[in-house]
Amino acid sequence: MKKGLREEEREHLVALRVAVDTWEYFLQTAVFDFSMLDPVKADVRALYEKDKQLFLDVRVAGVKVGTYLRNRALEQQLMGAIMKIRQVYYPLMNEALFKLIDLQAELRPIHTRLTAFEQSGMKDMALAPTEKDRDDNLRLQAAMTAQVGTFRDRFLGQFRSIAEHMNDLKESVNFYVYRPITDTSIDSE
Repeated sequence: MKKGLREEEREHLVALRVAVDTWEYFLQTAVFDFSMLDPVKADVRALYEKDKQLFLDVRVAGVKVGTYLRNRALEQQLMGAIMKIRQVYYPLMNEALFKLIDLQAELRPIHTRLTAFEQSGMKDMALAPTEKDRDDNLRLQAAMTAQVGTFRDRFLGQFRSIAEHMNDLKESVNFYVYRPITDTSIDSE
C-alpha cells in the first residue's frame, strides 16, 4: 500500500512538473509568437485564454500534489516557485505585449490594403501600397523587432534566477520522491 502511495505521489509530482514546464514555455515564447502573427489575426485575447488554461492546469496539478505530499514545507516551496514564475514573467510580458499590440494595430491598415491588392490580382492600382505604406511598414516592423529584442534582453537578465530556483525545486522534489521507505507500517512515513 505504501509503495502504491509512493507511485501515486510520483505521478502527481511529474504531472505538476510537466504542467509548470508547459506553462513556463508558453510564457517564454508568447511575446515572440505574438510578434509573428499576421496583424489582422493578432489578438491578445487568445494569449490570455491560453495562459488562463495553462495556469489552471498548474493549479489543479498543484492541488493534487498537495493532497499526496503530506509535506507542508515542500508544498509551500512548490507553490512559491509557481508564484515566482508569475512575478517575474508577467511584468516582462505585459510591457512587451502592450507595445506590440499598438504596433500590430498600426500595421493592420497597411496589411489590409496589401491583402486587398493581392486579392484583386494586383490589378487595382488604387489598392496598391504606396511608398509611405512601405516606409511605415518597415518602420513598424523594425519597432516590433526592437521590442522583441528588449523583451529578450530583460528576460535573459531574469532567467538565471528562475532557472536556479526551478533547479532547487526539482532537487527538493526528487529528494522527497526518492526517499527510502524505512518503515512498512501504514501509520509511519
